[in-house]
Amino acid sequence: MIRRPPRSTLSSSSAASDVYKRQVYELGFSPSTQEAFNISFPVGRLALAISWVLVCWGCVLYVLTHANINYLFIFDFPVTSSVGWLQCCEFGLLLMCMSCFSMILYVRSRVQYEEGYYSTARGFPQVSPYILPIMLVIFIGLIVWPPRHVMKKSRKVFFKVLWKCIRLPFVHVNFVDFYVADWGTSTSATCADFLYTLCYFTALPSKDYGGNDNGTCLEVQAHYGKIVAMVPFYWRTWQTLLMYRRTKNRAHIVNHFKYWSSLTAMVFEAISASYPDNEAITVLTWITHIFSQLYCFGWDILMDWGWIRGKKREMIFRRKWIYVVAGIFDFFARTFFIIVQLKLKKEMGANYAVLLQMMLEILRRAVWSVFRIENENVNNLETYRKIDFVPTVAIEES
Repeated sequence: MIRRPPRSTLSSSSAASDVYKRQVYELGFSPSTQEAFNISFPVGRLALAISWVLVCWGCVLYVLTHANINYLFIFDFPVTSSVGWLQCCEFGLLLMCMSCFSMILYVRSRVQYEEGYYSTARGFPQVSPYILPIMLVIFIGLIVWPPRHVMKKSRKVFFKVLWKCIRLPFVHVNFVDFYVADWGTSTSATCADFLYTLCYFTALPSKDYGGNDNGTCLEVQAHYGKIVAMVPFYWRTWQTLLMYRRTKNRAHIVNHFKYWSSLTAMVFEAISASYPDNEAITVLTWITHIFSQLYCFGWDILMDWGWIRGKKREMIFRRKWIYVVAGIFDFFARTFFIIVQLKLKKEMGANYAVLLQMMLEILRRAVWSVFRIENENVNNLETYRKIDFVPTVAIEES
C-alpha cells in the first residue's frame, strides 16, 4: 500500500512530493488483472467496432435523408427496408454502452489482492467466467434477432447482401453488394478480432474461458488473422472483375488492380510479421502498403467522389471547403497507419493503437459513403444501374 507523506512535506519542491507523485502516476492494474484485460480486449474491441459502424451509418443516413437523396433507389431496396438515422444511432450507442460495461465488469471481477497497486480490493472470480459469454449471447441476440421494431427488414436485407458476397463469384453483382463489401474492407481488423473471439470461446476449456491464457488464440490470430482480414478484399476483386466482364467498362479493371495492390500489401505484412528481422521484407511491406493507400486515396477522390469525371451536380454542402476538408481527412485516415506503426504502438500499446486506427477507418468510410452516394445519385460511371436517372423522393424516417 502506498502511503501519503505528511501534508507539511508535500511542497512542490520537496523530494517527498516528487516521490509521491511518481508513485501515483505509476499506479495501475496488477499484472494478473492487466493480463486478463489484454486477453479479453480483442473481444470487446470487436463489439465496439460493430457498434461504431451502426453509429456512423446512422450519421450517413442523417446526411442523405436531409439532402433528399433517394438512396433506397440507388441500393435497389424496397421502401419498407428503410431505417431512421436516429434509431440506428441509438441502437449502436446501446450496444456500445453494453460492451463497455461488460468489459469493465469483467476486469473488475478479475481483480486480485496485490499490495502496491491501484486497487487492493478483491474481485468476484466466481462470476467472471460468465460475464463475457452472457455479453456475447445478448449482443448476438440483438444483432440477429432484434425486437420487431428495431431494423427488422433492414437487417434482413443486409444479411441477404452478405450472403451474396459469401457466394462470390457465382452471383450477379449490384451496387449495394459492392457497397457492403467496401465497408468490409474498412473493417478488416475487425475480421481478425472475430477470429480471435471464436477462438476465445472455443479454445482449450477452462472455467474462465481462458484457453488462450497459454497463447493459443494469440497464435491463431497471428497466423490466420491476416488471411481472414483479406476476405472483404477478395470479395471486391471478384466483384470488379465480374462487373468488367458484364459491362466492359475499363474503370472496373483499374478498380480491380486497386484491390490487388491492397491484397499484396497484406500478404507482405503477414510475411513481415513472421520474419520481423528481415529488413528486405520490412522495406517491401512499407513500399506496398504506402503505394496501396495512395492508390486507394486517388480512386476515392477522383472516381468515387467524381472530382474529375461525371456530370456537374448540386452539392449536398454549399461550402466547397467541406469537400476539401473531407479529401484531407481521407488522406490522413488512409496514411494514419504510419503514425500507428512508428509511434502509437510504442506509446499506447498495440491493443489501443489498433482500436484507434479501427475507429478512424470506420469514420473515414462513413465520410466516403456520403460523397460516394452523392456522386452515384447523378452519375452512373461504373454502370451499376441500367438507367442513369434517380428519382428525387423524400424518404420518411421510420
